[in-house]
Amino acid sequence: MLALFMGFTNHAILLSVLVIFTFSFSFLVSALDTITASQPIKEPKTLSSENNMLTLGFFSPQNSTNRYVGIWYMSESAAVWVANRNQPLKDSSGVVKISDNGNLKVLNAKGLVVWSTNVSMTNVASSNVSARLLDSGNLVLLDNTTGKTVWESFHHPCDTAIPTLEVSKSVRTGGEVKITSWKSLSDPSYGSFSLGLETGYVTEMFVWNGTRPFWRSGPWNGHVFIGIPNMISLFRDGVSLEERDGTFYYSYDYSNKSFLRIYVLSPQGELERKHWDYGNKKWELKGTFQESDCDVYGMCGPFGVCNSKSSPICTCLRVFEPRNKGEWDRRNWSSGCIRRETLQCERVKNGSKDGKQDEFLKLQMAKVPDRALGSPTKDGSPSGDGDCRTLCFSNCSCIAFAFESGVGCILWSSELHDIQTFSDGGVDLYIRLAYTELGEDRKTRTIIIVTVITGTLLIITSAYVLWRRVARQAGVMDMQVHNERRFDELRRIKIHDLTLFGFGKLATATNNFHSQNKLGQGGFGPVYKGKLEGDQQIAVKRLSTESGQGVQEFLNEVEAWKSWNSNNIRCLVDSQIYDPRFFKDILRCVHIGLLCVQELARDRPIMDTVISMLHSEIVDIPPPKQPAFIHSQTLSGTMMPTQKNHEIFSINNVSLTCFDGR
Repeated sequence: MLALFMGFTNHAILLSVLVIFTFSFSFLVSALDTITASQPIKEPKTLSSENNMLTLGFFSPQNSTNRYVGIWYMSESAAVWVANRNQPLKDSSGVVKISDNGNLKVLNAKGLVVWSTNVSMTNVASSNVSARLLDSGNLVLLDNTTGKTVWESFHHPCDTAIPTLEVSKSVRTGGEVKITSWKSLSDPSYGSFSLGLETGYVTEMFVWNGTRPFWRSGPWNGHVFIGIPNMISLFRDGVSLEERDGTFYYSYDYSNKSFLRIYVLSPQGELERKHWDYGNKKWELKGTFQESDCDVYGMCGPFGVCNSKSSPICTCLRVFEPRNKGEWDRRNWSSGCIRRETLQCERVKNGSKDGKQDEFLKLQMAKVPDRALGSPTKDGSPSGDGDCRTLCFSNCSCIAFAFESGVGCILWSSELHDIQTFSDGGVDLYIRLAYTELGEDRKTRTIIIVTVITGTLLIITSAYVLWRRVARQAGVMDMQVHNERRFDELRRIKIHDLTLFGFGKLATATNNFHSQNKLGQGGFGPVYKGKLEGDQQIAVKRLSTESGQGVQEFLNEVEAWKSWNSNNIRCLVDSQIYDPRFFKDILRCVHIGLLCVQELARDRPIMDTVISMLHSEIVDIPPPKQPAFIHSQTLSGTMMPTQKNHEIFSINNVSLTCFDGR
């Protein structure tokens, strides 16, 4: 009994220990994504997000022994966020903790603060504050009492934009969230380049080198930035630019959460696109937004156009010329281009009587210039290029315009900077020119068009004439070959009563088919008279080569003659008439034929009646009377007296034809 009790007690104790251990382990597991005042992070410990996709811990960049606190996706060699980027730790004795004032801090071995969230919290005990790494990669500092976020890393990004991170700018306060490059791959401190939004009439994304623009996306049209031609394919789901309470927010996301893509602003200012390779467990560079020198801001200067497919890449807008030709010859295009002629408003202002209206030059598939303005129409939103053209004409300071459905009219009143043309994408840009400039261009274009059309017509005409000549020669040759083949067949036909003559004999007999011997012209060719040896008179039909006919018909006649002479007349009769199905039709035709040869006109049917009879539209056909060559009747229908007396009218008892009109 005692042994049984002791066994039961041991089992109870073991079960209690197991339950306590399970709860303790659960607590530890749930605390892996959270830092509290009582649980700091020291090397080599790390903090993980709940989905285990992201980690916060200590790391060293490549070719560096300095230690930093950062966040990374599965590979600490590519941190997407760094806390103490400007103050590295010199050893591995650093710690991340919640301080007494509730801030999250990074301390070195001496306990000195090298980084802090640096937020002001009143009446909040450090025990009620925690830091947590979310599945999005956002490190947040939470007031556990209210549940509010008092600080977050997404408001202080480094060089990397990850899904759901928002780049923003406030129109009212000027506050903004930017991406800032590392100084180098081994030094995450602040570099020279930053990425952010520029707001105005249009909203664009910029990369700055210090304070100077380095790259520009073009205006946002509600779906994409129109200065990035392939942006639709890159951001086909989840890209957005929103305005909330006077602040513009730009972010991206993907519906497939297993697909990882980040955008890194490199130390050289290039916005890189990287994908996570699950197989090799590393980030792969897939491309950059700055694909050519044309993507560098203002590469060709004011009024210059950049095209990466051209050589050189920079040209002036049509009817503009380089401001400094010497620099342009050395491929230094920064000075840009200038007009050759002043615009209408300037001419009128200077007292010129030449007030002819300016015109617009259309530049297709363009990245529109920087420093855009906008103006709504009086009656509402503009509906197309026409409204924008009217707006620009009505404003003397307007020198160019464009229309984009998601933006409206975009106008420019100062020098046009950073123009680029694409092979695909972009919008139509209209540049204001003096009428004389476009007039000269129109004359040149007219000359080119006329020259091209004339040359094309000459080529087509020459090709047609050549084709006709070749076709005619080919047709003659084909006809000759065809005729020779048919005459070969003719020679193989055994004809008893016909004599075959060679062409030479016939040519001699007709004096080489002389026109004086021509008797007439038939459908298949002319007919000539001739004289054979022995003074035998003949007539010769010369078949026309160009008609392409006659040989078959002639052979048919020869075949018919052969069949007639050989008493094979059945060969001349269509075999179809032996079909019993046609017997009634044949009888009907014979019947109608007899009616048509009646002696008296009144007994013969008219042609309309004959057609109706042949088509079986008249079923009851009257029986024919006796043929005219047996007896003769008077016009009244009575037998002639001579016939009643059986008087014979001719020696063969056949009467002469009586001519009566139908």
